[in-house]
Parts: sequence; structure tokens; C-alpha cells
Amino acid sequence: MQRSGTTLLRRLFTIHPEVRKIFHESFFLSKHKNARSLSTYVKHHYINPKKDIWGEKCPFYPDIKKIKPETYCRKLHSWYPKKFRVIHIIRHPIDVANSNIKKFDYIRDINQPLRMYRKIIPRIVSELTESYVLHIKYEYLLLEPDLVIPKIFSFCNLTPDIDYKRRLKKIENPNYQKINSSRAFAFLKEEQNINMNFDKSFKLLDRVGGPKY
Repeated sequence: MQRSGTTLLRRLFTIHPEVRKIFHESFFLSKHKNARSLSTYVKHHYINPKKDIWGEKCPFYPDIKKIKPETYCRKLHSWYPKKFRVIHIIRHPIDVANSNIKKFDYIRDINQPLRMYRKIIPRIVSELTESYVLHIKYEYLLLEPDLVIPKIFSFCNLTPDIDYKRRLKKIENPNYQKINSSRAFAFLKEEQNINMNFDKSFKLLDRVGGPKY
């Protein structure tokens, strides 16, 4: 979901020498209905879909009504069963909502991440349990990059020990690691009378590992 660390995760893959290309956002969910159309798409970008390592930062929210993310992941896996991997990055919903407000300066953006974290994200964590799926926490990526980043690369059959710090100075920036924005959000929560009961969601997200929500 947007504002959850998807761009940071994409940058991790773009700096890896074994990755041919990571597309920014082409909305695969709506454009590619079969393996042939997807292969045609990547070939236009000079990628061999069978030999090269490639992927996309693919937020599902614009197309959630057309196809469930977990359904689409299983479909893609059927097309590329040997190499297909899913990295699902999860951020605390309060911080996602607050980041939306800071980024877009639009108060209504509070409601979308809160609604999705109540209904959609827990469902994905519960249902996408296949071996080709790795759920990680955004906070864990910031606080323990030396553990999490090699884990991500190894999961994708990539060389785990590459020098990411030189290219991703953001991860080492103490100011960037201040991930608790609950104070800033508390005022907006009170103003909008938003229900903040995430008990069920948090129990599911805790399966992911790393710092507890």
C-alpha cells in the first residue's frame, strides 16, 4: 500500500547488480491478464522474461475492486513458478495515515489506510502464506537493516551481501528512523472521531516478525 515503504523497497532492488530492472508502477493488476501479455510487456523493455531477474513496485489499491491481490499473486506464480517472489511490506496504519497527510496535505487520506488495515491487509497476511511470499515490517527494515535486507535478497535468490548503505543513506539517517508519528496523528484522530480499534489487525501483523505493534 502507498506510504508503506514501497519506494524504499524498490530502491533496494534497483541497486542490486543481479536485478535487470524494477519497474516503478505500471499497474500489472489491471493490464496483464495472461503470461503472454506480461512477457510482451517486459520484452518491450529489453528484458528476457525467462532468464532475467525483473519485477515491479506494484501497489494494488487502484485495482482492489477488480481482482484481489492474493488472487493475482497466485496467478503470477502459476506463470513463473520457479522464480516468482512476493515481498509484502507493512507499516503501522497510524504512520501510513499520517504520512498520507504530510505527502498530499489532504485530510480525507486518513480514512483509506485505516480502512485497508482493518479489512484488507490482515486478510492478505492470513491468506498469502505460500513459500514464495515474504511479509516484512517497514519499521523492522529501518531498525534492523543489516538483518532484514540480506533476508530479503536471499529470499529472492540474490546475493545477500551487497553494499547497500552507500546507495541508501536514508536508512542510516537517524531523523528518518523516527517512525513513531502517533503524537502528530492523535490530534487528527480526535478531530475526525476515527475508530482506532486495530486489535485484530495487529495480532495478524505480529506474525510477520520484528518489532511488535
